[in-house]
Amino acid sequence: MAILNDYIGVLESNKLRKGSNAGNATGNKLIQNSNSDKVASSSFNRSSLNAYEKKTDAAVLASALKAYNLAKPAVQVSFGRALEDHLSYGANYLDNGKTNFKVMAPKAQSMFLEVVKKEDISPDKDLRQGSDKEFYWNYEADPTVKSRTIEMPQVKKGIFEVVVDDVNPGDVYRFVINGKEVDGKIQGIKRKDPSSKSVFDAVGWSEVVNDIKLRSNITHNWAKDNELLIISEEHAGLTGGFEKTKERIDRIVQQGNANAVEIMPIAEFYGSKNWGYDGVDWSAAESSYGGVEKFKELVDYAHNKGLKVILDVVPNHLGPFGNVLNDFGAAFDPGKPGTPWGESINYEAEGNEYMRRAVVDMALHWLNLGVDGLRLDMTKFMYSDITRKQVNSEVKNHFPNAIIIDENGDNTKKTVNKLTPEEIANPEESFYKDLYRLGSDAQWNFDFQHTLEALITGRTVMDTFGPNICDLEDEFKQGFKSYQNPYDKFDPPPADTNLVYHMSHDESGNHGGKRTIHKAMVSKLDIYNRMVGKDGKKGDIAFFELLKAHLSNADDKNWSEVQKKHGITRPVSKQEFSAAYNQAQALNRLALGTVFVNPSRRKMILMGDDEGALAPLKFFAEYPAGSKDENGVLISKKVSDEKGYQVGEESFNESKLDQNAYADPKLKEEVSRYSKALKKVVEENPALNNGKANWGNIKTYHYKDPKVLHILRKEGNNEMLAVMNFGDRNFGDGDEAKFTVRSLELPVGHWKEVLNSNAKEFGGSGFTNNNAVLTTKAGMLDINLSKHSIAIFKKEA
Repeated sequence: MAILNDYIGVLESNKLRKGSNAGNATGNKLIQNSNSDKVASSSFNRSSLNAYEKKTDAAVLASALKAYNLAKPAVQVSFGRALEDHLSYGANYLDNGKTNFKVMAPKAQSMFLEVVKKEDISPDKDLRQGSDKEFYWNYEADPTVKSRTIEMPQVKKGIFEVVVDDVNPGDVYRFVINGKEVDGKIQGIKRKDPSSKSVFDAVGWSEVVNDIKLRSNITHNWAKDNELLIISEEHAGLTGGFEKTKERIDRIVQQGNANAVEIMPIAEFYGSKNWGYDGVDWSAAESSYGGVEKFKELVDYAHNKGLKVILDVVPNHLGPFGNVLNDFGAAFDPGKPGTPWGESINYEAEGNEYMRRAVVDMALHWLNLGVDGLRLDMTKFMYSDITRKQVNSEVKNHFPNAIIIDENGDNTKKTVNKLTPEEIANPEESFYKDLYRLGSDAQWNFDFQHTLEALITGRTVMDTFGPNICDLEDEFKQGFKSYQNPYDKFDPPPADTNLVYHMSHDESGNHGGKRTIHKAMVSKLDIYNRMVGKDGKKGDIAFFELLKAHLSNADDKNWSEVQKKHGITRPVSKQEFSAAYNQAQALNRLALGTVFVNPSRRKMILMGDDEGALAPLKFFAEYPAGSKDENGVLISKKVSDEKGYQVGEESFNESKLDQNAYADPKLKEEVSRYSKALKKVVEENPALNNGKANWGNIKTYHYKDPKVLHILRKEGNNEMLAVMNFGDRNFGDGDEAKFTVRSLELPVGHWKEVLNSNAKEFGGSGFTNNNAVLTTKAGMLDINLSKHSIAIFKKEA
């Protein structure tokens, strides 16, 4: 039984208006039969550039046609389904005590539903009233609990569905796979709902929610075409859950530096403290944060405050604790090489329709609750371009204004090549035909971040990105330092398809919790080489203890004791540390300014970076007590040893933004003022927000020895010049000559300095051009240029 249209919040799909059976005829043709051949990987391996175009039309298409076995109808594929069908899985409360239960379980021969009324739940076994408990219930039911069991008919191959009376929001349920009666009770594989919208913990029962309330009054704040999008990456757990995150929303709005938030993954995970990338219930919002209804309230609240909401989702792996998807269908693909975080999800092997359906349904579920876009985590480890295109096609079909941001790292134009109207309107006919169009709106630009970090710290990043000003120039003009397909370099994707940033959760959490300002200091002070055994992990801990001592104005005795305690063998003087702190502030402003003058209108800042946050953002996670890896090592110990610190409660608490130990009110005020000024300059000048990186709109020139880069940007009569100095010379100060901007393309005229990161109001020394109007001479402009600064000029009419 499909859910009636009355319970659907969004009616944008043309297929939805045709009714729940629309597209069945074509959709049924496209699913892989459970006995069909395994799909060859759809990811390109371009060993021969000459065969590059042929591979799209020949090998990939041939394998896809064979794999999808068009002549054999089986379970309906995700493509062609109405939105109401996508949303119909799991428990859906219909009203008047009636609830529809539906589950896809290709492995099951039979299915039963076990339900417990909320009034029959013992409070001491309810996680919502016992937060110190690790589990709500074990899979084996408490014998004292009154439950009822209902057989679920198989309405299609592998799909079981039933409507049950006297089931209301708050009641809990689970499925019994291949159940049989034993001593008057149904026994079998008892599992929570793989499409749960609410669970009490990753290893618990599922809960019925009020879908009528959940899917009513859906709001969106879609990003407009050509809109400047400044995203603040946020973690709802660190701010205290969904309700408390409203206060964080207020703060972001008050700051005025971002118009969107990207919320790190919220899918239910084990415990209550996790980065979010160990989620196991894709459609459930983390219970310890407040659950799915509180999440929708947060989305609505953000919309009312004028912000857009992008949700980070994880389609490449499942968390290790509480994942039940493989009990219902073929969730994993042992033929793929795996991911750094777990088994490969089955998107292309036998029975792949199960997980392809699940990932599409998950994406549409969150968008239907009001989310304005999705960030897809590390899609290269999906090992399936077919599935990536399928997700994007379905999203664009049902929610055409949603923004899709792809984190991939392969640097390919295909990722952001737009889908054709035919591919969106009729995905079942064309989704496999051209895998050089995958249809995401933007992709994370690792190259830009890595090169920028290398220039800020003076150290090589990820073994291949050195402090090379030439690389940064290339990334301004063509997006990436290098492309997987070399042809893309000569026809790069539009600038707006790059999400640019100088720090994210990855670059911080995977590196001891260090933000940009921390990394600049650690490099300047050479902390690691001062440590016993040159231990970088211990060096990070020592650095943060020194930072706290510096901020608290520790006396000489305490300063010395901190270094001795943490194994610093070559002491850091207080004067050295203070000088490094001041320099790092300048470099941090330079990094932020470089992001803002990048031609892409898709920019991101890590939570707190727009107001000079000094608290680290470390990795944190909780694991079941006693859980061990395949070698018998405690997982909590293994991960803590890898990171160099305890990854549970301790690292979680130390990552909270507002901590007195990391407070610097002066820095906070200065960086906040600077961030607002940067945003204002970009917003007010079309040349800086036109999203164009072609030669007619942007011209660049690097000065290798002093590590300076200038860019000229133009839109109509609006012309802007930005000069970035990553070097250590103060041009125009004392005996040092002024810096000469040289360019044949530099327009003759008067140029007014409109922003300088070294201004006193932003925390700099005040050595600037004093907002002066300067005049070009023979393609040259002489300016004062402080070390570690960015100066922005506007050509006067």
